[in-house]
Amino acid sequence: MPPNILLILTDQQRWDSLGFYDIPGVHTPNLDSLATTGICYTQCYVNNPICTPSRASLWTGKHLPGHGVYHVHDVLPADEILFPHFLREAGYDTALFGKLHVAGHMWEMKYRHQWDGFNNYEWAPDPNGYHGCETAYSRWLAINHPDILDRWQRDGNRIGHVRSEAHFTTWAANR
Repeated sequence: MPPNILLILTDQQRWDSLGFYDIPGVHTPNLDSLATTGICYTQCYVNNPICTPSRASLWTGKHLPGHGVYHVHDVLPADEILFPHFLREAGYDTALFGKLHVAGHMWEMKYRHQWDGFNNYEWAPDPNGYHGCETAYSRWLAINHPDILDRWQRDGNRIGHVRSEAHFTTWAANR
């Protein structure tokens, strides 16, 4: 049986925000468990500090000149094959929860990359939707926590506290 592969990408998360590095006062028990039972890459770097080019490099295995994505709103060429496609061909069940972000969100809310390789694709670029578009998270909120969705649609990012059971992180973790 092939090993499970779980790839977690976060934006703007520093290394010292993870408890498994023994940082005083930092508690991340679920991530700590994953780190101790899996592989933790401690000597790596990203190809670009900007999200979209960096993710395009990760998903394609190419440096920026190889895929042509240099800026946050660039679109990964349609003929680029992403590595989950090869995992799926090898028999893996592949899924994405959150954002692929190999193009600007305005593009991704209308189109899906043809060679992404995901069996299950639940697009949700940020907690409160994106420019009013429906996302997998907003559909879940509409069913499970309509009061939170109503507040987000009315107040946007100024919503304030969100109950933990309705939080974007809870939605993503339970996928």
